[in-house]
Amino acid sequence: MTTRANHPSDTQDAQDAQRRTTRREALLRRVFRLSLLAKAAHSVLELAAGLALHWTSSDAIARAARGFAGHELLEHPDDRIAQALVRAAQSFSVDQQAAAVAYLTSHGAVEIFLVAMILRERLWAYPLYMAALGLLIAYQGYQLALAFHLWLAALTLFDAAVVWLTWHEYRVRRALRRPG
Repeated sequence: MTTRANHPSDTQDAQDAQRRTTRREALLRRVFRLSLLAKAAHSVLELAAGLALHWTSSDAIARAARGFAGHELLEHPDDRIAQALVRAAQSFSVDQQAAAVAYLTSHGAVEIFLVAMILRERLWAYPLYMAALGLLIAYQGYQLALAFHLWLAALTLFDAAVVWLTWHEYRVRRALRRPG
């Protein structure tokens, strides 16, 4: 059996494959970093909303809802969305407000911290971030099972994509840190 000697086209094929892999990895890294920045921006908004909610009274929330929906209800008294907003604000209890504040501030703060650590390439943060997102995805799945909302389904798919991108980036970063 004869073996073929290295042919110049074999070397060229290997170089082309390497370039494609390098371009793919660079694209995945850019998408990963952009997704982290999007998650961080969302978390800053969550944290700000949680803090604002903490300092806002239930009466102020009900007044704001009436002010926001009042004009719409004058023009369209049967507007179900405006009616639901006013009803929800009026029945918003202190316990519900405390739960919302706790959720928004804790989720926002934890995610901001973990994203910052990942952007600093702290390897320990990658598995923690994937676990936190996994718990969030499970909760979102539960909420979707109770009542389907397209925006929540889209957010859940985005979070699942971020988990995959985080896992991929973690494997790459870990391999680069291994000796030899």
